Amino acid sequence: MNLLLRFATIALVAVGLSGVGKTAKSEIIAMWQQNLNSGRYGIFTDVPVEFGDVVSYFDSDPFLHWLLTNSDVGQTIYRDATDPQFAAFVANLTNGIDNTLVFNTSGAGSGSTESAVFGGVFGGNGIDLAGFQIDTVGLRVDSLSIVSPGSNPNGDGQWTNTSGQISFLFEGVRAVPEPTTSCMALAGLACGGYTMFRRRKRA
Repeated sequence: MNLLLRFATIALVAVGLSGVGKTAKSEIIAMWQQNLNSGRYGIFTDVPVEFGDVVSYFDSDPFLHWLLTNSDVGQTIYRDATDPQFAAFVANLTNGIDNTLVFNTSGAGSGSTESAVFGGVFGGNGIDLAGFQIDTVGLRVDSLSIVSPGSNPNGDGQWTNTSGQISFLFEGVRAVPEPTTSCMALAGLACGGYTMFRRRKRA
């Protein structure tokens, strides 16, 4: 009888654990912070930002786009599955290959390997976000200053300087096993335990 109780206890614990993560809410998995520092000819009140995960500079890789103004400071602007580029962007982000993250704004920008950004993510593969369900990519405007005519190097008043700091936020959840898989495993465990109990009892 003790053996049956042990298997029943294990099965109950497994049932409890099988539910862990199924109702997990989307949370920030990783962040990539960048500085804005650019100048461009003309008078502007906004600054375009594009963000891509580049497999090859010779391919047409998907980019996410934002248009920021000074009023966006303190805001996080999200891109999700409603963006036509999002699915392809996430496919690159989770393909297990060390691609290059690239951000551009007004002709200035920077890049970094995925492993440099995601290498320390808990539960990750040390390369990218493979194994995670990415729900949204947010651009948080930590600080921003768009000034015209700014430094005005041409002396004609046609110039805009942009400075500030932004953070790209990757939000989602860790992939979990399908419920049916967990249920089948638990059923097998229970049957195996009961069979062992019956055999021991007959002996």
